[in-house]
Amino acid sequence: MLNFQDELDLSPYSGLYDALVKEDHLLRKLNNLADFIFIVDEVKEHYYLKDGCYVDGNQTKTYSISIKSDLHQEQIEFEQTNEFKELANSRYKIEAKNSELKNRHGFGINKSDGLFGMNLQEATTLFVVNLKRILTLIG
Repeated sequence: MLNFQDELDLSPYSGLYDALVKEDHLLRKLNNLADFIFIVDEVKEHYYLKDGCYVDGNQTKTYSISIKSDLHQEQIEFEQTNEFKELANSRYKIEAKNSELKNRHGFGINKSDGLFGMNLQEATTLFVVNLKRILTLIG
């Protein structure tokens, strides 16, 4: 818990926390156990006194911090690899084919009920598109 948390007005809805969360709830226990003062120290130079973050005279200040999980970090690292760049370069071909299926062959809307009907529509639509491609390549 921030040692000056009672002084901060983080949201106009912060009173709902007191009204909705019971005293013995896990959120309150975690709030009392955790010390988040390091966050204020980390962002102080970027947000605390920076011009443009808040208007002088306002009673509240808003801080926004983006914390990325391990999954996001893995995705960011993957996007830097050559494999991702090669896949991204060929994506337009796949999107063009998807667009043809949806717009020219009615694959965007299911025309029958149930999973069987959807699978049947998928099979026939893909068959027609592949047949058209074969005929184009033949002659």
